[in-house]
Amino acid sequence: DLAQPPCVDDCVSYLRRAARSARGRDGLPFAAWSAAGREGARTLHLVGGLMAMGQAMPADFYDALTVFPAKGDGVHDIIEVSRLAMATCPLSLKNSDNTTIAAVLNHALKRILSASASRLQRGFVPGRQMLANVVELDAAGRALALRSDGSLDPLLPCTTSIDPFPILAAWDFAAAFPSVSHDW
Repeated sequence: DLAQPPCVDDCVSYLRRAARSARGRDGLPFAAWSAAGREGARTLHLVGGLMAMGQAMPADFYDALTVFPAKGDGVHDIIEVSRLAMATCPLSLKNSDNTTIAAVLNHALKRILSASASRLQRGFVPGRQMLANVVELDAAGRALALRSDGSLDPLLPCTTSIDPFPILAAWDFAAAFPSVSHDW
């Protein structure tokens, strides 16, 4: 079952449900494209078609505005809002035309790409849990460690670009994922 190319109705549908979010460098929120109705959606559909045929877009089409809003409130915020990098939430505000075209194409391809992705690919595939890979690797490492010397240290077979033969590397599941670690 092949994916169908996006149509104008797909653009209309996306724009109706697009979140009210901050605009990108072009200054147009999704609501502006939505207010343009079917003609706005038709324009975006045509631009997406041109891109699919290899037509380069102007450089500013790909622009994004990067902002770093502060997390939480500070005592001196009334005077100046200043935070360390770790106390900000980096956001990239892409232009709404670019985002709409990409979202519509993503929606059209999502089902077929999910069905054809290797069962080993779990991250960023709808309906699959990325954490399952980590749990399986941890279990395999623990089983290998138990077979080798009886300890419970997690050891994983790894390869490097220099040496393609597997080596054993220590891996700490609890440190890598403290919010989901369990007492095995």
